[in-house]
Amino acid sequence: MASIPELLKDHVTLEVECLDRLYLNGYIGSLATPGGLVSFLREQLGKPIPSPVVLGQVTEKFRESVKELAEREEIPVRPQRA
Repeated sequence: MASIPELLKDHVTLEVECLDRLYLNGYIGSLATPGGLVSFLREQLGKPIPSPVVLGQVTEKFRESVKELAEREEIPVRPQRA
């Protein structure tokens, strides 16, 4: 049986764009299908109606969590360029 590092070797990469920034891109194949996304929204998040509104709520919660972490750890945050 393969180990986790062996399984991830050809599927996970880390891209360094700049010395002071790291960009993390995650891909979960089952979420790339309509049925997989609906299952995630209903079963994992417990939302009875799968809606794009829920995805916005998840994004906003993530942003708030990152902001709170940065404030707590005194990590400077620079606004993203348009």
